[in-house]
Amino acid sequence: TSIAAGTLQAINQGGDKERLALDISTLKHQYAKLRERQRQAHIILS
Repeated sequence: TSIAAGTLQAINQGGDKERLALDISTLKHQYAKLRERQRQAHIILS
């Protein structure tokens, strides 16, 4: 949640739509990597 909070702060301060889009794509990318890592960990555990 710290990543999302930092992103929200950046949005409130800047209000820049380009940076907003960049932050969202970065969040999606990090989320996808996290999901993939969790999926692999689940396979290893089971």
